This record gives sequence, structure tokens and C-alpha cells, in this order.
Amino acid sequence: MAEQADQQKRNFVYRKETWERVAKTEEVYGAICHGWDKAWFESHPESLFFYADCPRDAVVVDLGCGIGRVARFVAPLVARYIGLDYAAAMVARAREYNAGLANVEFVESNTLAVLPDESADRIVSEQVFIHCTREQQLRYLGEAYDVLKPGGLLLASVPHVEHYVNGFDPVELAGLLVKYHVSTTPAGLGFVLRASKPQG
Repeated sequence: MAEQADQQKRNFVYRKETWERVAKTEEVYGAICHGWDKAWFESHPESLFFYADCPRDAVVVDLGCGIGRVARFVAPLVARYIGLDYAAAMVARAREYNAGLANVEFVESNTLAVLPDESADRIVSEQVFIHCTREQQLRYLGEAYDVLKPGGLLLASVPHVEHYVNGFDPVELAGLLVKYHVSTTPAGLGFVLRASKPQG
């Protein structure tokens, strides 16, 4: 178990270094969108699935926002969009890519704890958990609960359900998320964890 945890941490460091490098090149479009080019990258906002039913006054957080691909599509739908990413080069690129959007903010951070408690209506993490160690996944889930407003929603997607918490099955995951109302459902890009914070 300790050896597996060490390997996960090494993988995490490697991925961060890779994203820092890729973010500074045109490779970033294909890396994020599985080989597609910039034109496809900019014209396919399929991630709006995660934001479509947000109220207009919502504050949404994009955990692992990369270069902010969805920000320009989401910004007109909500009051405020906050993108978080642990790679400084990604955040710099996101700010450049989305310059001029008044209700959009990007933060370099590896933790949701930089945000005030009960400040977000929705937190979205698209295909990010598969890149994190089990420890990081569990930390994100706990931090999300603190940052969400009562009634707020966490949506996290992975290609396959077993990637949640590095192999925990849905029953175990629900036990870890006992404070939330939880469901795990199939979606077009894999599986989506839907965890809502109770109203009170």
C-alpha cells in the first residue's frame, strides 16, 4: 500500500511538470482534447453539460480548469466563474485566452481551501480525479463540502467509475461522502459523481 501511494505521488509530480511544459506550446489543445486541433478545441463546448441547469446568479468553480477552455462558454450563463489549476503555466494561458471576461477569474492552486466557505453554488471537476492520488481525491471531496453553499452541487467526471478514489467502488465512495447526497451515473464521457450538499 505504501509503495502504491509513493508511485501515485511520483505520477502526480510527473503530470504537473508535463502540464507546465505543454501549457506553453500548441500541444496543449491536442493534449486536453485527445488529439484534436485548436479549431475543434474552441468550437465544441460539450462541457456545458455540467453547467446547463445553473441559475443565472450562480458562482461556479472549475477544479482543474486547464487553460480555461469552457470559461468563455460558461461566463454568459452564470454570475461568476472561478477556474482553479495547479499548473502556473495553465493559469497564465487561461487568463490570456479569456481576457476581457469580467466575471471570470483564474487561480493557481492545488486546493479548494483558497476559496471562502459556502461561497460556491457548483464545483465541477472534469476528468481531473484520475490524475490525483487517493489522498488528494479525498481532500478535494472534503474541501468541496466546505466551499459549497447549502444545496450546492459537486459534479466530477471520470472515464470509468473505478477511477473514483483509485478503485473505491460506488458503495465505498458513498460511505466516504456520507455528508452529501450522492449518486454516480453513466454519462457520455464516462461516469459522473453527483454530490449535493444538504440544505441544512
